[in-house]
Amino acid sequence: MTGQALAAARPEKVDRLVLVATSAFLPPADLWRDRAAIVRDKGMAAIADSVIGRWFTPAEQASAGALATRELMVREVDPAGYAFCCEAIGSMDLRGRIGAIRAPTLVISGAEDPATPVAMGEEIASLIPGAVFAVVPDAAHLIAVERPEAVTRHISDFLGGSESSDRDRVPTPVPGDQSPAFEAGLRNRRHVLGPEHVARSLTGAGAFGAPWQDFITRYAWGEVWGDDTLPWKTRSMIVLSITLALGKEEEFKLHVRPALKNGVTVAELRALLKQGAVYAGVPAANGAFRWAREVLGDELG
Repeated sequence: MTGQALAAARPEKVDRLVLVATSAFLPPADLWRDRAAIVRDKGMAAIADSVIGRWFTPAEQASAGALATRELMVREVDPAGYAFCCEAIGSMDLRGRIGAIRAPTLVISGAEDPATPVAMGEEIASLIPGAVFAVVPDAAHLIAVERPEAVTRHISDFLGGSESSDRDRVPTPVPGDQSPAFEAGLRNRRHVLGPEHVARSLTGAGAFGAPWQDFITRYAWGEVWGDDTLPWKTRSMIVLSITLALGKEEEFKLHVRPALKNGVTVAELRALLKQGAVYAGVPAANGAFRWAREVLGDELG
């Protein structure tokens, strides 16, 4: 929340912004006033169990990370400081301000977070120009404790270079300048599909397939995916819809996990497949449901 306020008020001070499990507006205010009063009167132990119940998924509430977090909260968090934070949150509404943020921004939400749900992350991403939105499955509010590898991967990809956000997408240069065109497409391709997959495709192409890899990297990933008219989330949904309709299992499976990385939620994926049944046929959608399950497994719930 502080990061949002700073980046909006002093954009020249912020180079990149990562917002994890947060909100721009978190009502109701009376809930925060009541919580502040409780901790001032009874200390942090009075709310520790209920807070842990919202910060961790049910499967993790008895884990070492959750128990250690509860102990730290009771032992080290100053009730007065916590109460002042509650009151600040209760009176906060940044929704009218964060449109001024100019730093490339990554917003991460936990799929099972009841404290700052996915919808709040989506709202932030919709209000900050060019923001990238990601959802971490099987995570509640303390995403970095429950799913540290996933959070680290998202942040590392985002901070690692210009491929990290829609605003930094690299468009294809003027035709004829082939080397920069290839590099531009390669950055976008690595961001969406992952560097490991791209490396396998390029190294495995051989002499026969190398020109094809060059072509799709420059045109599909540079010119099309590099066009910022549509956000990557929308492009991912288009790809899944078309590959569903055409029955292209390999391509659908290739793009289903990157679609989640680009901000498509599990609920949106299910809705996309259901609509596909109406326009492309029940057998096509039935296959796509199976393919999604084969790729994502328990992440689909």
